[in-house]
Amino acid sequence: MNVHLTFDVEVWCNGWANLDRNFPDAFERYVYGRSASGDYALPKTLEILERNGLRGLFFVEPLFSARFGSQYLELIVALIRRGGHDVQLHLHPEWTDEIDPPILPIARGKRQHLIYYDLEEQTALIAAARKLLESAGSGTISAPSVDGLGSLLEITGGGARPIELPDGEQRTFLEDGDEVILTARAHRPGAAPIGFGECRAIVLPTAAT
Repeated sequence: MNVHLTFDVEVWCNGWANLDRNFPDAFERYVYGRSASGDYALPKTLEILERNGLRGLFFVEPLFSARFGSQYLELIVALIRRGGHDVQLHLHPEWTDEIDPPILPIARGKRQHLIYYDLEEQTALIAAARKLLESAGSGTISAPSVDGLGSLLEITGGGARPIELPDGEQRTFLEDGDEVILTARAHRPGAAPIGFGECRAIVLPTAAT
């Protein structure tokens, strides 16, 4: 049995009034879980995962950082990536009308779910959120789970989580002399599969200048 551990990371200011005044306390509460007994929330989750040798998938909501600053999102992403975990996109579009400059030409008030936005608006929101998350250090985002990651950089969590080769060697990045072989095949019910052939390349040392 395969068990996938996923977590949502988001900040909620207990309402939309007085956002700038309430945000610092909300960030401490939702990210750190500050209490007299210690820090819980994200740090405690990461501690438990590390203690048990587990890896998690963290869906991080980034739009809040367009209102309050990228440093808060960068801190969240750094905590997660430091533990070798994966970061993916989680979106709360109700932040849209709280951001200046606006992501959408017309914010049109508070709309909580993506279903209330048309396709063009959804595309713009997802693109903006993805850019925020990747700029904060999440790495590229190409799949919702680790089995669909599209590059060695993603699979190793930016070098934080080595993979083991068949001969036992551990790697985080490609090295000079490595041969990369790419293959792909598209399948669709009721249609003939399409093969895209094979692409091979060898990583060469950097040329002297």
